[in-house]
Amino acid sequence: MDTPRDGEFAFLSEAEAARLRTFVREAFAERGIEVTVEPGRVTTDAGWRFGLSNLAAVCHNDSRGPRRWRTLVDEHVDRVMRSMQGRQALKAMPREQLLSRLYPRFIPSDPQSRKVFGYAPQSVPGLLEVLALDLPETVDMLNADSLADLGEITACGSARSRTSGPSASTSTRWSGTRTAPTSRC
Repeated sequence: MDTPRDGEFAFLSEAEAARLRTFVREAFAERGIEVTVEPGRVTTDAGWRFGLSNLAAVCHNDSRGPRRWRTLVDEHVDRVMRSMQGRQALKAMPREQLLSRLYPRFIPSDPQSRKVFGYAPQSVPGLLEVLALDLPETVDMLNADSLADLGEITACGSARSRTSGPSASTSTRWSGTRTAPTSRC
């Protein structure tokens, strides 16, 4: 008889995925953050969302098996916590370094995503194109509040992400409508 597979992570059984989600909820709670657990992600009360796909794959591929999962989850949540604390560093990061780390990322266009990422165009039906900041330990999808703090640099970052590299010379505003290219970047 086949073991029932999880709907979100088919490489895990339903029981394994439930265990993983429980570990994630507990790990955040132990760090003072309550999360709502969804099939493929968790959401904080503040609206920050963290995907579970990479963590599920890491756990599944760990040769030591499920007995090691709690440690892997703790390490992952610690990285996430550092990235949350690092959002202030985003403002202090030199312009060229920030531009070199911005990339587009496509996420499902659901009501919550449209609220959090209100700046993001729906480039493909059903998907929003958001800016992601590629950091050493994490990839941080920038929400509308993050972009408000960054100002013009986000327009330059979106253009850089659509071209061959950090020397892009055009920009596109991410305000829901696109404007003509400019040469500020």
